[in-house]
Amino acid sequence: MTIGKKYFSPLLFLSAFLVVLITLLIQVKFQPIGFMHADIILPTLVVLSFFLGAFEVAILSLFSVFFLNFKPFISFEMIFLLIIPFLSFWIIKIFPAKIWIVGFIASVFGILIMNVNGGLMVMSQNIGSVTIEFLISLLYGAVVFWGFYRFFEFD
Repeated sequence: MTIGKKYFSPLLFLSAFLVVLITLLIQVKFQPIGFMHADIILPTLVVLSFFLGAFEVAILSLFSVFFLNFKPFISFEMIFLLIIPFLSFWIIKIFPAKIWIVGFIASVFGILIMNVNGGLMVMSQNIGSVTIEFLISLLYGAVVFWGFYRFFEFD
């Protein structure tokens, strides 16, 4: 499998798995803080979909869904959590541009889709906290992107 113009690296996948695990632990630990519940796993998976192959994205997405939702049924949020990283994976293949621009746009749309799925009425009533959650999610995704882009030297 190729990653950008390079070949599959077990170190890259292990690093991505550890980042996803740490992100999930942070999200679960800080989930019940008041009304805010920043969804930081989605931008993490979106960003990682640019650096990994489809199989690796599938493994990390499924791991995230099972970690967050170990119930016998799957919710719409979990379906979106599975679909959006794959859409991001294919977007970079279809529209080759600067990876950070596509990563930012895909993260914005992914977070917006998840927030709209939560309900437009809830978003409009709590626009301040939704904006803060949105910015926290984007910032976290940017840090993950910078780390992988910097340390694994992608073109």
